[in-house]
Amino acid sequence: MTDERSSPSPAPSGPGGLAPIEPVLTDAALRSVVDAAPDGIVVVDETGTVVFVNPMVEQMFEYDRDELVGSSVDRLVPIEAERAHASYRTSYIEHPRTRVMGSGLDLQGRTRAGKEFPVEISLSPITNGERTLVIAIVRDISGISASGGAPALSKRSDAARCSVTT
Repeated sequence: MTDERSSPSPAPSGPGGLAPIEPVLTDAALRSVVDAAPDGIVVVDETGTVVFVNPMVEQMFEYDRDELVGSSVDRLVPIEAERAHASYRTSYIEHPRTRVMGSGLDLQGRTRAGKEFPVEISLSPITNGERTLVIAIVRDISGISASGGAPALSKRSDAARCSVTT
């Protein structure tokens, strides 16, 4: 009679028969990276409902996370652009791809108080089974000089960096 416990089971193999690579970042470490990102990160579902924001989004748009999660992402765009934005969202979900949003356009974000500020936005879809989510990376470009020089840190970005390091 053989003792099955004495023979170790083979290690699971990855591509090429190699042992799988252990994740470098734990979930907590990955969350810290996202929270410390110098740009805003907004994740929305197929309907445009916000499902996640990082602290930079809270600072840029002057909302608390709880006010944004579960609401329409359209509240972050200028009022006059809301209707068109809803149409663009629908079109994007039908043909999702990683891209810069509004290339060549002067995009604006809208704070809770209604103040508008210039932004750059990049979009990337992630599909989890049958559900598609969209990650939007939002950069406040109000500190970029008109001459096209390097961006100066805006007060919002400066404050975020300070809050992350303290």
